[in-house]
Order: sequence, then structure tokens, then C-alpha cells
Amino acid sequence: MTGPAVSIAFFDLERGLHGTARNGATLLFEDAQSTVLPEGPRVERSGAGWLAELDGAFSLELQPVAAEAALGGVTAHVCEVTGTVGTAKVRCLGTVGETHTPPEWDVLDALRSISAVFDREHAFLAVARRPRGAPGHGQEEVAAWLLHGGTPTSVEDARISTEGFEEEVAKMPDEAWDFPVRTLSNKHRFPARDVLRARRTEVEVHHADLGNGYTAADWPRDFTEMLIGRVQDDRADGPSMVLSSIDTPRLWKFGPGRGPEIIGTTADLAWWLIGRGDGSGLVSSAGVRPELTKWR
Repeated sequence: MTGPAVSIAFFDLERGLHGTARNGATLLFEDAQSTVLPEGPRVERSGAGWLAELDGAFSLELQPVAAEAALGGVTAHVCEVTGTVGTAKVRCLGTVGETHTPPEWDVLDALRSISAVFDREHAFLAVARRPRGAPGHGQEEVAAWLLHGGTPTSVEDARISTEGFEEEVAKMPDEAWDFPVRTLSNKHRFPARDVLRARRTEVEVHHADLGNGYTAADWPRDFTEMLIGRVQDDRADGPSMVLSSIDTPRLWKFGPGRGPEIIGTTADLAWWLIGRGDGSGLVSSAGVRPELTKWR
């Protein structure tokens, strides 16, 4: 008899390490850097918990710290996580999800999960299923669970939406967007307005990172051009080159000197520029493309 499909996640704020992994895919973060691996971990039961290992990436033990959460075909657990990620030792909180009932993709457009783990006694876990043809978040079927003071409680009427965020953004006075803020893993401060750009960038880039059919070619044009401009600022020192788009009348100059012209679609240029792509589909006036490191 086949057991449930198991996914894990861990969140080590002190070391800036976090990640999520399941069968066939692993996504790891170290501060602002992300790594996508095409393999999932081996997950075995270890006493009341689990042992998750992926050669060369991590070896983690996850032990439940609260009662399980039933989320409609998925059982979720808030766990204490110990072990190693790369060469770093971690001790933090995380989650384990056991999928007992596979998603019915013929009637679903999307399925997503949310984990907000604050400490051993406070957490929020949810699974949202979007019916086929539903226009947005508001029509999702959400199963949610709240851990408060160590006591688990099922949330009867849960809704996951960006509408509240958009409303708060609209209320912000212009001068408030200049207030300096920083992330938990970075001491560098930046204007609050940059949070909006960063939030959108993380969603779009990491969505394409997952390799589930969504690619840079699916990015909205305004986002792709914004991303190239953002990387242009970060790569002001080079390498020297000019990016030339064949699907929009735009040129982007990089570096202090003269360099080759790199020609291609805006999406292909952006994907290569952030170090994700190998430059397929691009043409260089010099015959070769400059070497780029992965961006963030």
C-alpha cells in the first residue's frame, strides 16, 4: 500500500535559510539567492516525525510540536527542524504536509498552500483549491487551521486574497513610501516603495523557476521591461553590452565601455540576464555572449 505524498518546508530566519521540497522538486533560499533542484528528498518516518535527506543539499529531522491539522485531503504538521543545509547547521521551525487524496486536476485550475509559522505555539496553515474557470482568489475553496497558544483551531470561513493588501497600499500617503525599511535577512535599508517591486519580482521569477510550464515568455511586458531595468542598475559595472529587443523598440546599455549587441525577445533577454537561461534564442554581434553570474 502506497503511503501519502510528503512535502516539507523549513524557515531558519537566523541564518537566512529556508526551503520547500517535495517529490521531484526542491526550492532552496539563502538570503536573496534561490536554488532550484530537479529532485525531491527521500522522506522516511523517524519515530513520531520524519527524516528528509537530499544528497548534497540537506539532511533534516522534523518532529511535530503540535496536533496535526486536517486540511481537506492534506494533513499538515508544525515541526521543529534540526540538521544541516549544505554545510550549515540549522535549528528552526518548519512544516510537513501529507497528501492523502490527490488533487482532482480535471476540476481544478490551481492548488496552493500557505504556512505562517511564528513560534512553537502560534501558526497559520491553509490549503486553497481554485475550481476550474474561477476568475481569482475570491472563488477559491480554502481549508485553514490556526495554532494559538499551542491550541489548534479549525478556521471555518477563511479567504486568501490580495484585495486587502491592495486596499492598504491605496491608503498609504505618498510620503510614507520613502520610509526606510529592510528585510529580516538583510541589514541594507531601502525605500518602502521598493517592497512592491520586490514582491512582484519574487512571485514572477520564482514561479518561472518552478519549471511547471510557466516561463519568462508568460511574464507581462511591463514586468519584463521593469526587471531588465532593475538588473541594469545592479550590473552598472558590467559586463559592457547593449541589449536589443526584437519585440519592443527598446535598448538597454550595460557597463561603462563598448560591448556586443545582444539581440532577442524581451523575455529571452531578461531570463538570460538574471542568470537563469543559457542564452538560447539570443544572437550576439560578437558571436559570443558575455559571461553572467546568477542575479540574486
